[in-house]
Amino acid sequence: MSNTIFQSFIIFPTKNVNMRAMKREGIPENTTVKVTTSSKCVRILTPEFLLSTSPTKESILTGYFKVEGIHPCDAASIWVNYDGLPTAEAFVSVVQSKFKTIEIPNGFAFEREFYQIKEGKKKGLILRAAYPSVVDDDTLVEAFSDCEDIVILKPQARLIHVPNTNYSEAQIVIQGRKLGIKGNIF
Repeated sequence: MSNTIFQSFIIFPTKNVNMRAMKREGIPENTTVKVTTSSKCVRILTPEFLLSTSPTKESILTGYFKVEGIHPCDAASIWVNYDGLPTAEAFVSVVQSKFKTIEIPNGFAFEREFYQIKEGKKKGLILRAAYPSVVDDDTLVEAFSDCEDIVILKPQARLIHVPNTNYSEAQIVIQGRKLGIKGNIF
């Protein structure tokens, strides 16, 4: 008898599906698990994956595989199998993603107006630009800081269009060097 799980996910992009299993005798770490489907509305992108000990709980084995939705459907079966254990079955419904629109001031702005960063720590800032009115599919940008104690570790980044949206995103990585410093990134 199989273990059955129900899950819905959006067609695009791909979906990582996490698998958890209790550690038992006869299930060694780094065990190869196989993933299959007979449905035409999903594609298994990772037909095999390895189970490894969970970083948070010693008694749990974890792993993941990638699935891509091809077209909408109410129920598609995905089977996960390891020799000697019952097959785990997941029913997934594939739904059409909706177009996401956000307002970007002046067509080019960071995700947030203000960021806080701890001394000596790194932080990724999300830069957004209106697509396609301001940027193309793949646009190189360079960031600058007006403060020598706010260092841009990754000043060049590519604005990549986020599918099913009206914007592109890039990540700018900074590091705060001194406590209480304020500055601008542009």
